[in-house]
Amino acid sequence: MPPATRRAPSTNNTCHVQAARATMERAEGETKRAELVPRERSAAVLQMYRSLRIAVESNRNQILPRAQKAYELIVQKYGLMLASYPQVLSVQRALFRVQTDYITALEGLWMSWITLRGCC
Repeated sequence: MPPATRRAPSTNNTCHVQAARATMERAEGETKRAELVPRERSAAVLQMYRSLRIAVESNRNQILPRAQKAYELIVQKYGLMLASYPQVLSVQRALFRVQTDYITALEGLWMSWITLRGCC
């Protein structure tokens, strides 16, 4: 047999081995990526939970009481004819906006908590 025919099977086997190694490396890389994705998601959800918790507490303890007090004061002034009705509506709109923001943050907080707990 000529030497070229002898080398062909050896080269062919080398190609198969290299292809098998490449496939194995891709599979290992995919496995590592699949392991990291849930961790990255959990870290992002945990960060969102912490941020929303701060927002909810800030709204509940500071922003909402101040907005409510401002509304009560403007209604009192309106009753004494010291404020106009458009001023009352403006403060009331601001109060509603703060309440809506609080509810939205509270909803996000609960959703992230549920996600972290693995429920639903």
